[in-house]
Parts: sequence; C-alpha cells; structure tokens
Amino acid sequence: MARIEINQQYSPTSPASTESLEVLAWGPGGLPSQMFCIGSGFNCNANGTIWIEVRYSVQDIPIFYTRNMLQLSGHTDAPKLEVSLQKFENGKWDSYNFGDILPQTHLSLKRDRRTYSDHNNETQTHDSYSLNLDLDIGAVFGG
Repeated sequence: MARIEINQQYSPTSPASTESLEVLAWGPGGLPSQMFCIGSGFNCNANGTIWIEVRYSVQDIPIFYTRNMLQLSGHTDAPKLEVSLQKFENGKWDSYNFGDILPQTHLSLKRDRRTYSDHNNETQTHDSYSLNLDLDIGAVFGG
C-alpha cells in the first residue's frame, strides 16, 4: 500500500485541510490462461496483471474511489525493480515508473531537483516530487 498525505496549514484566507491519495494492491489480476484486452486493441494473458484500489479523500471523506488493473508485463523481474528503485532513491534517476502497455494504468514518481545560492552565497538544494496516477477504465478481461 502507498499513501500520500498533504496537510495544508491554516491561514487567514483558507482553513486547515488534509488530502490523501492511497493505492492498495489487492493481488493477482488473473491467470496465464485468461485473456486480458486493452481498449487500444492490445491483448495478452492476465499473468502480469494485479488489481489495485485507488482512494482520494479530503478530511477523510472519500471524494474518488475506483478499482482498476495494473499491467506489469515488463516488470516481472523483482531484482531489476529493486535496482531501479534504488537508482531513484540514490538520485541517479529522476523518475520511477510502474506499469506499462499504454494506455493502461500507470504510476510514476518524478523528482525535480533545483539548486540555488542563499543569502550567504552557499549552494542549497531543494527537491520537489510529483506523483502521476493514470487510470484507464477501458481494460477488461475477455474478448
């Protein structure tokens, strides 16, 4: 499960608020003998598919909720996934992507690193992150 929580502080022009985005993996989406069809016309077996649940809430009140499938046909090698994640964590890569076979569900985390000189003329680094979650509801099992 992954959960990102954004806490907005109180200000004279807006109240304090908490937004959250959760992505939960349920389990395997199918068997090798099951057909998986994507709206674009691409077909494959369901072995590399997992069911996910996505929730977006404000003040713990659900605003958006869906169940979807994440295709991992190119991500079945766990050691390679771990190496990719380590490269992202160590700053060697600026993004980490999960999910493939567009236009299906896809998750990506991107880092934007900026450097600047502060008032003492010392170099400072600031990282900001963006999470993109693309959901395609045109992916179905069967013909």
